[in-house]
Amino acid sequence: MSNGREALKARIYELGRSWIDLSGANLLMERVEDNDQSAEIRICCAPEAYLNGTHLGTNILESGSPNLMLCFEPGEELFEFTVLHEFGHIFGLDHEHQHPEADIPWNDRAMQYYARELGGASEEEVRKQVFNKRPSADLVNIGYDPHSVMHYPVEPFLTTNGWRVGINAELSEKDLSFMREAYPH
Repeated sequence: MSNGREALKARIYELGRSWIDLSGANLLMERVEDNDQSAEIRICCAPEAYLNGTHLGTNILESGSPNLMLCFEPGEELFEFTVLHEFGHIFGLDHEHQHPEADIPWNDRAMQYYARELGGASEEEVRKQVFNKRPSADLVNIGYDPHSVMHYPVEPFLTTNGWRVGINAELSEKDLSFMREAYPH
């Protein structure tokens, strides 16, 4: 991280490490000095940015610096969810709401809502990030998990029958099971 307070850096590191610590995954993660170009995960905290994001799995190694962008800070409602979610992508997890077994009854208003939430994204980008299901052949499939931190929140007005998923700001047992399966000892 090239900017940010020590407390912010420590909290981001703690949340990222929780994926490894709670699952027992066979991974090493350690903090290094700011601006260490050998670091594989390079984080920029920019509260003025509109979007958070990173690349999936080892694709972060191909990106420039930084490769994880965060626009929330501790104390904000979505901070824990966002940090855990983005580290999930780094560890290879995809969006849970796009799981082949997810059967979310989206309504027409959902497209406009997610376009606005994703910074004015195009319909194509919203389909890619929210609605299109992932082919099951491409996944380590441990079953659909509406409690996963990788699941976007779904408000009742976005579905045809009031179905919802809240903000999952803690790692679920299936999140941790994935880590144990993907990174065994």
